[in-house]
Amino acid sequence: MDGAGSAAMRVHSSSLGERIWTIRSEGFRLGFGRFPWGILGCRIHGWRLDTVHEDPPPATHQGRRRRRLVRGLGSTLDYHFRFADPAVNPEVARRHGRRYIYAFFHEVMLFPAHYWNWPSMHILISDHRDGEMITQVIKRLGFGVVRGSTTRGGSRALREMMTQLGDGNPCITPDGPRGPRRHVHQGIVFLARQTGLPIVGAGMAFDNPWRAKSWDRFCVPRPYSLAACVTPAPVHVPPDADRDTLEGCRLEVERRMRDASREAEEWIVELRKKAG
Repeated sequence: MDGAGSAAMRVHSSSLGERIWTIRSEGFRLGFGRFPWGILGCRIHGWRLDTVHEDPPPATHQGRRRRRLVRGLGSTLDYHFRFADPAVNPEVARRHGRRYIYAFFHEVMLFPAHYWNWPSMHILISDHRDGEMITQVIKRLGFGVVRGSTTRGGSRALREMMTQLGDGNPCITPDGPRGPRRHVHQGIVFLARQTGLPIVGAGMAFDNPWRAKSWDRFCVPRPYSLAACVTPAPVHVPPDADRDTLEGCRLEVERRMRDASREAEEWIVELRKKAG
């Protein structure tokens, strides 16, 4: 138990079943391709992570490679979780049939992409070109997918998400697809008002990850490193919320997610010190 009213747990996955990475002088490579452009549109040279804009390999190979990348890399991480309310833990909610809108910032999407890849989790993916590449991976990982964003095609995507949800849970990166970084757009509170589902905005962090030179400073965790998730209490949006109430709820979701992100980053530092 970490802190009053919060629950913490630790999960470690280290069984790979295959050799997933090697180091070569020209950069960091995985056994099946240079890391990590296959999913991220990025490349590591030495210890610098740069975005690249080149034609990808055939689409039939993209999804398979990216799925292997996410699963292989994610399985090496040492996961730690802290929940203000253990009931919002997606694994607990799944067993008890509770539903929430889960939110996490765009930069750490590799965390839930590995850990909570269930068909009942419906992820909102942007309509732009990068979103198409990510969609192939997300589907192969086992998620449900709805295309659109809160800034481009957002209204259509939110309506489609509401019709496709069934008994599932929406998963949204509320600062995507173009930022600003760690800014929550209003679409998520609109969805909460329409569905009646509480918003669970998690803060996630990796230990000293590689970062892309993108608007969100996209994180790529280092193999066999620490990963932490801090989840505050959910935010409830009234079904009759007017514009001012929606804005108040949006600000509260943003505040909790930013605070949780900072707490996760600080927790990583503490864990690293304890590990020596």
